Amino acid sequence: MKLSELLSKLESSSDFKKFKKQNKKAYFCAAFFVFDYESNKTKKQLDYYVSEDDIMTFSIDKKIETKKAEMAGKEQLKEIKKDEIKVDVDEAVETAKKEMEKLKLKPSKIIAILQRLKESEKLIWNLTCFSGFSLLRMHIGMDKNILLNQKSSLMDLMRIEKGNKGKGANYVG
Repeated sequence: MKLSELLSKLESSSDFKKFKKQNKKAYFCAAFFVFDYESNKTKKQLDYYVSEDDIMTFSIDKKIETKKAEMAGKEQLKEIKKDEIKVDVDEAVETAKKEMEKLKLKPSKIIAILQRLKESEKLIWNLTCFSGFSLLRMHIGMDKNILLNQKSSLMDLMRIEKGNKGKGANYVG
């Protein structure tokens, strides 16, 4: 699956043409993929920045579904131009799978997000890979270099506060 093909499919759709006519300044700002190896399903979503309050998300499958998403941070997301994407989603996911294999992990789910790092504005693939309770976080740059490779456990994301014996655990993430 090529991201450029998904963008072309979206841009040629009547829904997108109508959206662009109504939102002339809207631009592509992120891509979001979920590869679920247990159910053998893939979710593909392309995001377009409309304003500091709104992002329009386009879920692409057999048909294109559109929905408005509110901005969480209220900051302007930078435009991503097609020619900046030097590493496709398949390449990023294959890199992640190879890293997981080195760690003797079998992927159950991989979330891949094309985004700009806020600090450097560098375009990256931000991958979160799940295997049982193991978690591998990776950032892959457009030069194919691995910028972050961090293994942890899902249990590391939660801690049980002391003093809650018998009252149920209070999880803090």
